[in-house]
Amino acid sequence: MAILPNVPVPVRAALAVALLAALTGGAQAARIDYEVGVSVLRSDNIGLSATDEQSETVVSPQLRFSVEQEGSTFRLNGSGQLQYLDYLDDTFDDGFRGAFAGTALWTMIPERLDWTFEDYLSRQPIDTFTAFSPGNEQQTNLFVTGPSLYFRMGQSTRGQIDLRYSNSYAEENEAFNSDRYNVAARALRELSPTRTFGLNVEATEVRYDDTPTSDYTRFDGYMSYWSQFRTVELNVDLGYSRLEFDNRPSNDEWLPLVRADVAWEMTQRSTLDASLSYEFSDAAENMVVTDLDTAPPLDDFGNPTVPVTPDVFKQRRFELGYSFTGERLNFEVRPYYQRISYIESLAPDEESYGGYGQLTYQVRPRMTLSVLASGEERKFEAPSRKDRDFTIGVALENRFTRNWSARFELQRRERDSSEIGQDYDENAAIVSFSYRR
Repeated sequence: MAILPNVPVPVRAALAVALLAALTGGAQAARIDYEVGVSVLRSDNIGLSATDEQSETVVSPQLRFSVEQEGSTFRLNGSGQLQYLDYLDDTFDDGFRGAFAGTALWTMIPERLDWTFEDYLSRQPIDTFTAFSPGNEQQTNLFVTGPSLYFRMGQSTRGQIDLRYSNSYAEENEAFNSDRYNVAARALRELSPTRTFGLNVEATEVRYDDTPTSDYTRFDGYMSYWSQFRTVELNVDLGYSRLEFDNRPSNDEWLPLVRADVAWEMTQRSTLDASLSYEFSDAAENMVVTDLDTAPPLDDFGNPTVPVTPDVFKQRRFELGYSFTGERLNFEVRPYYQRISYIESLAPDEESYGGYGQLTYQVRPRMTLSVLASGEERKFEAPSRKDRDFTIGVALENRFTRNWSARFELQRRERDSSEIGQDYDENAAIVSFSYRR
């Protein structure tokens, strides 16, 4: 059952933040930063249609915020956005939309018992095979909570038991709504102050509200290795996973589990990172956000590639990233490759590759020029289909004072599809004003 089912999802995220802040009563105060403003967007094809192009002006009051607390008994880190869309020409219904990613850790007994809260609110397509337009979007939410128990197994070995409950929710695709129960046992041995080796076993039971035929249990057993040196950090998980479907108990699925992340600080200004994964996954797991320093985007340059369904798939993914931070010039590029193979679903398997690049240049002490471009090619099997997407954006932002700023942005989006009626192109201009605390 979805949590607070009658409350709009963006409001639920705000309530979650308020609840987590309330739990800090008597502790060190949380640091809250926010930005309020209004933007006006003019689009020549707001519905991303191939033939019936409609121009539209959208006025959007919005709030961006981040919250952080580092206390002895409570730690909180989160960021989000809340926006109201007013379509002046009534091409779509007016309404709220939001995004949030946050985690909180409550230390109930120091070095013995913690309790974790996580929430991930995002905007996802209803149908992945049509354009990600205002008429093809929904709010989704993943809430996770549970305790972690720690104990010593020797001078350099410690044990850990995690219990987690998760709830996934989608506004339109109700088959996605589920309750998940996870238990994990870990033995972690400190090889040195900068190296740790671990043995991990996990069991996850997934129960869907409306599609009980998709219920399954997943078992994972893997070794983990972590090391951190002056310029390099490495995380590796190696093991095996097994899926047991309730509707076909005599035909389990097995798959190697491989996860690896490495980050190399090449110089004081440049960083190179890479991630590799080969494992079972689903739409809910793909909603987990690992970078909490930036709020999840409301205006996506790309297209979400995982349908919001209860289907489990084998996921192969490789991602590479390079970033440079200079005195006036910042640059980031991040290409990726991904292949999704469904276990039981009739949905077509998918192969995609692409990436994005972003450059910012400080023209003047209070003026910044930004350029962002992304490209992606997606191939679907049975039925065969290929989509090529390209987006470019140019923005100029001027900060009048420490708090007040204005931004002007131009965007161009294109899709070239082998499916008749799925091509589109859009040109948009955005003017915004904001106050930042």
